[in-house]
Amino acid sequence: MEHEPDRAVPRKLPPGRHGLPRQFVVHNQRGRLVNAAMHVFGTRSFGEARVADVLERAAISRKTFYEQFADKEACFLAAYDAASVRIRDAVRTAAREQDSWDASVRAGIEALLSFLAAEPAQARLLVVEVTGAGPSALRRRAEAVRHFAAMLAGTDDEEPPVSAQVAAGGIWEVVHAWVLEGRAEELPELADALVECAKAQIETDGPGVQAATA
Repeated sequence: MEHEPDRAVPRKLPPGRHGLPRQFVVHNQRGRLVNAAMHVFGTRSFGEARVADVLERAAISRKTFYEQFADKEACFLAAYDAASVRIRDAVRTAAREQDSWDASVRAGIEALLSFLAAEPAQARLLVVEVTGAGPSALRRRAEAVRHFAAMLAGTDDEEPPVSAQVAAGGIWEVVHAWVLEGRAEELPELADALVECAKAQIETDGPGVQAATA
């Protein structure tokens, strides 16, 4: 499964007077900044990355950047949110297309691993750099893991069963280790092992599985 995040990237606007609506211009500029930030924060550490790096890649002025974001952290969070929506949609769609809990668990995990393998920069942003980008980023990471746990349990509850949370957290830690080692492209090789571990963990919580498969 391939992912092409740059397909819908807003193009650089023509110089000078172009007569485009202000709202369109602002939306275009933000989209370019967010896309640039996903690359910058996915190819170097949060501490090393500079606002100037984002500006250079987006071809946008510093003044425009600060009209959009208060600081580097705010830009990182916007980039994380954009990447998080993409991977969440991929996982959710894959899981919901199945007609059994077992198949949904496998499809969801495979979709997660395939997305990260196809997008190494976004993998680093979502899995590694988020841990060093401050409290707000860590809260977003915790929310992402909860969403993944809900997918594993087959429920839309805000607080999925503890067994599903343990399974999701364990998968996230394994993925973190592989991405940190630069092995994101190898992640699909873990699918069988992670699926079996997740199912074994969640099946220890009888009521949760019954609710998930009802």
